[in-house]
Amino acid sequence: MFRRTAAVLLAACLAGPASAHELWLDAEDWTVEPDQEIVVAVRNGMDFAGNSLPWLTRSIARAEIFTDGDSREIEGRLGDRPAITTEPLGEGLNTVLYRTNPVDLTYDGFDKFQTFLEEKGNAAFLDTHAERDLPEEDVTEVYTRFTKALVGVGDGAGADAYRDMEIELVAETNPYTAELPGEMTVRLFYRGEPLADHRVTLFDRSASGDVTRGEATTDAEGRASFTVAPGHTYLADAVVVREPEVTGPGGKDAMWESLWAALTFAVPE
Repeated sequence: MFRRTAAVLLAACLAGPASAHELWLDAEDWTVEPDQEIVVAVRNGMDFAGNSLPWLTRSIARAEIFTDGDSREIEGRLGDRPAITTEPLGEGLNTVLYRTNPVDLTYDGFDKFQTFLEEKGNAAFLDTHAERDLPEEDVTEVYTRFTKALVGVGDGAGADAYRDMEIELVAETNPYTAELPGEMTVRLFYRGEPLADHRVTLFDRSASGDVTRGEATTDAEGRASFTVAPGHTYLADAVVVREPEVTGPGGKDAMWESLWAALTFAVPE
């Protein structure tokens, strides 16, 4: 019975870009007191709506919590849903980080691969696909998720920072202390360097649950800014596509590799 259940959980956790695009961290409460737990769901879905996934140890490469001057590994329990429950590191801005291991994917039709590339600002790779003389049937990919969530603890003061992920979105505005509505600035890093001229998508969920979507292109220093409003929750998302540098758990060479960065936060009312 356990083996069957574990297999179902694994399939759910590894749902990929062809079927459900984004993976993000969704806090049960975006602002908590220092003596309260931080509870975070790992969600997989589209347009800022998705299923809560369980903690599955073998799919996780990193899970940590950070403040300005401290960090701690997050230890989960197999099958827990919400996946993450942890004590805050202390008062201030706490950043929860969750990175997956690489996952294999085969697209069910070239049109889905094309839609993915166009949606995430990587349409130029359609020409590269043809130049590499790759087939349009059974397109294979290996992908990895690099996700963060900002939680305000107590006064929520502090700053997000680069946490050494291969692709990463860093908040340069603290949504829990900034005077908002106004602009929220994020910075996109790839291999430790700012990534210029790259698409960042922002999903905006209102208090009533309505979701809108906006896009921005990073400037020469990797920055993108969006207008945010109190009472809303946000998911910033960016994807890098490249020729594969890793293999998935199946050990087979894929045609493409994608790296997904996500950053979630809320703006208090």
